[in-house]
Amino acid sequence: MPEGHELAEKLAVSIHDLVRYPFIGVDPSDHYGQTLARPFDDAGHEIRAWLCTMPGSRFSFMTNSR
Repeated sequence: MPEGHELAEKLAVSIHDLVRYPFIGVDPSDHYGQTLARPFDDAGHEIRAWLCTMPGSRFSFMTNSR
């Protein structure tokens, strides 16, 4: 989390904390996207995806290159 972000101040971040924020992630129709979505589904939450990408796409590479 960036310095000063409300979640950066927490010792632990839960699914209930994360669900309030939009995600940039892998499309839920993909295996990796399903893996990301599973804890949210199990907790009864839906991910608010701001942007979804497929693994191996140029955008996916750029967002995971750090």
